[in-house]
Parts: sequence; structure tokens; C-alpha cells
Amino acid sequence: MSEWKSFLKARIAQEQGEDEDALKTFDKLLRSNPTDPHLHASRSFALERLGRNDEAASSRIASVYSALGANLVGEADNPREWTKGLQGLAKGIEGFEKSGNLSATFVAW
Repeated sequence: MSEWKSFLKARIAQEQGEDEDALKTFDKLLRSNPTDPHLHASRSFALERLGRNDEAASSRIASVYSALGANLVGEADNPREWTKGLQGLAKGIEGFEKSGNLSATFVAW
């Protein structure tokens, strides 16, 4: 429960423009939850607002990939859906490489 509390406090700080402080919390939480897509997305948003776009893009890719992996389990785990998701991710990466605009390429939430 304390990790959720830390995450929510960091998100509040982030919404109040305290991205550097929020980023420290997201990084700490990611050490114990490395595949959490919400942490990666929040980290990406903070990095983008700090002007660290390459790092933000990497974190956003991790977020999308983690979410894809979390959703494609059990009966939903099939090659067609994985391929579709991975192709969408690759297309997003190409869009970022061309435009340099992270927000227009990937959706955080």
C-alpha cells in the first residue's frame, strides 16, 4: 500500500510541476516494479516535461511494451495480437524518430 501512496504523491507533485521530485520517486518505484506500465508512463511524462526526450521515448516504449505484455496473457496470448501490438509500437518509434514529438507519437494513458 505504501508504494501506491508514494506513486499517488508523485503524480500529484508532477501535476503541480514538480517533475524532478516526481521522477526520483518513479525511478525508485521502478526498481521494485520494473514492468509497471503506469510507472513507465508517468516517468516518461516527467522526462518529456524536463526536455529529456530520448529518455522519455525509451520509458514510453517500456510502458507500451509492459502494457501489451500484461494484456496478452492466458487465452489472449496469441501471435496475431502480439504481432499487431508490436507493429503498433514499432510504428510509434518510427513516428518519434521522424518528428521528435513524443506526445503526438505515443499516448501515455
